Amino acid sequence: MAQGTKLLDLSPTPAYGVPSSPKNAALLEESLQPAGPRKLVRPRLPENLAGRLAAPRRLRGAAPLAQHEGRAALGRASTAAGRHAEALYFQKQIQPQPLLVFVLEDGERIEGVLEWFDQHSLKVRNSTRQLIFKRCIKYLHKVVDSE
Repeated sequence: MAQGTKLLDLSPTPAYGVPSSPKNAALLEESLQPAGPRKLVRPRLPENLAGRLAAPRRLRGAAPLAQHEGRAALGRASTAAGRHAEALYFQKQIQPQPLLVFVLEDGERIEGVLEWFDQHSLKVRNSTRQLIFKRCIKYLHKVVDSE
């Protein structure tokens, strides 16, 4: 070997400089276990900083969006049965695939077969496939054959 080069020692080294005996390993493992339930320790802020910080949101009141959703939830309770009936109607229209006419708010009429629906939209198949938002639908009905 050339002088000045050192070999890299790949032998396992004991953890934390403690000799690896069963007694020392047990002591090391015991010292690493938490003494009890862990607690979150928050440092106290100096008095001059505590007054300048904004109060947490839960102390300032609810966010405007949450307030809006809370008011909207009052109206949702009465429409829960309506949404269930709507979903049941759409489910019954998907199975036999009747031709439906969707009249939109702007007066446009779309004829097609209902493929699927979700909370906010419907997918209609005719010569093309179209996605229609429910809020844009004025009403819908089955196509009546005039024979």
